[in-house]
Formats: sequence, structure tokens, C-alpha cells
Amino acid sequence: MFADWLTLLERGLSAPDAGEAPCGGMGSLRRLAPWFRRHRRHALAGALCMGLSTAAGLVPPMVVRHLVDEVIAPGRIEPLLAALAALAACLCAEKLLRLGEELCFARFQARALADLQETLIAHVLRLPKPFFDRQPTGALTRSLTEDVENLRFLFSGTGANAFGQTLRLLGGTCFLIYLEWRLALAVLAVLPLLCWGLRFFGRKAFRLSRRRLAEQADASGCLQEA
Repeated sequence: MFADWLTLLERGLSAPDAGEAPCGGMGSLRRLAPWFRRHRRHALAGALCMGLSTAAGLVPPMVVRHLVDEVIAPGRIEPLLAALAALAACLCAEKLLRLGEELCFARFQARALADLQETLIAHVLRLPKPFFDRQPTGALTRSLTEDVENLRFLFSGTGANAFGQTLRLLGGTCFLIYLEWRLALAVLAVLPLLCWGLRFFGRKAFRLSRRRLAEQADASGCLQEA
């Protein structure tokens, strides 16, 4: 089983481009920019909740450090209740902000996808009849329905989540530098390898995804027409 998985992985990574378009991520995002702008209110609200939850998530480690250094180690019991209350407030605020973030991005995703699919169908219905004569009915139907769903991850806060994770990484790195700078340098030394791996496997995954969508559309077209 593991050998078969390795064989499939090697075959996928060594797959040629086969004349496909390059991985133009920014160009594809520019095409979707109008739908991002139309529903940016929900996206901005989710991004705001994400930024606040990130800031709230960085406070508990500082409170715990204060508990260990200033309360537990010296044996002072007086500030213990206040420190625990501050820790509980930060954790509750982080959870509530995370829920608000998920709600805002869910509304943004649903409205943007519905708007995009409506615009796409209206555009296709305005095309001339020779276009429909050249296209297999099943493949065209699948492209109008299921291919739009494959864009769901773009409208699900993926970019904002990446930005939020970057903020958490920067905040955690600053926290590590404050606590132990040698450990922070060891963590930062791994980042170039991680970035290279993300870029390498991202390009391969993009090509395989394009091929998968095309083959699924052809198979669905043959099935529906049969």
C-alpha cells in the first residue's frame, strides 16, 4: 500500500505541463476581484475578527509567564485571582472572535459564490448557438455547476487565514525572541525550506488540479450524454 502511494506521488510530481497555462495565481485572483469587491464588507469584518483574535491569542502566554515568575515562584497568592481572571477573559475573547470570524467568512463565501455562479450562467446563456454546438452538453453542465464549487476555498477566508497565520507566526517569533532568542533563531532557520516546499508542491498540485477538472468534465459529459 505504501509503495503504491509512493509510486502515485512520484508520477504526480513528475507529470509534465502538457501545454497547460502556467500557475498564474495573481492573474486568476484578478479575474475574481469584482466578486471580492462586491462582498468585501463581510470579508473585512472577518479579517478584523481574525486580527483581534490573533492579538488575543498572544496574551495568554504572557499571562502564564507572569503567573510562573511573579506568582507561583515567589509564593504570592494575592495576584493569583486577578491573573487567572485575565487569562480566562483572553481565552473567552479569542474563542468568541474566532466564531465571529467563521460566521463572517461563511456569509462572504455563500454570497460571493452565488453571485459568481449567477453571473457565469447569465454570460453563457448570452453566447451564440455555435458555441453550444461545439461543446459536449455534459461537460458544459458540469463546468457551470461543480467547477464553481471548486472555487469555494478562495472565498472561504483562505487568503485571510494565511495572513492570520503569518501574524501568529510573527507574534510567536517575537514572543520566542523575548523568551529565548536561540530557540527563535532555530525556528527561523526552517522557514526558507518551508517556503521552498510550499512553492514547489503548490505548482505541482495546481497542474494536477487543472488536469483533474478537465478529465472529470469529460467523464461527466460522456456519462450524461450516454
